[in-house]
Amino acid sequence: MRTRMLLVVGLAALLGAEDAKKDAGKDQDKLQGDWVMESSERNGEKPPAEELSKLRRTIKGNKMTITHDGNVVVEGTFKVDPAKKPRAIDVTLKGEDGEERTLHGIYEIDGDRQKVCYAQPGKDRPKEFGAAEGSGHTLSVWKKAKKEK
Repeated sequence: MRTRMLLVVGLAALLGAEDAKKDAGKDQDKLQGDWVMESSERNGEKPPAEELSKLRRTIKGNKMTITHDGNVVVEGTFKVDPAKKPRAIDVTLKGEDGEERTLHGIYEIDGDRQKVCYAQPGKDRPKEFGAAEGSGHTLSVWKKAKKEK
């Protein structure tokens, strides 16, 4: 009886892990394509509004590129975990010095908008969306870019 119970619990854990992979794949699929920054705040400071529309993010697979006026400013990879509450995202960026840094964040997808909040490298993942002064967090909202005809 005990062996059967352990087998059932183990099987349930495997099936749950498989469901989590499927959910991560669904969220990753929703993130594919081009996005334009709609709003941003870092540690209580907001960039000039005219700069936001110049920032574009392109996602292909698990790779991400951010450009400003067409010039690449950031490249990296990411992985999502929609099983966590709030949903978790880890982004690994390669700096100009060649060193990789991982940002731990949370995200939310709502139709053609994505909200993401990151901690600075080496800091704990945010527990809620916000980037108040002193938090060290970055909060950004991205809107899916309209396809050109």
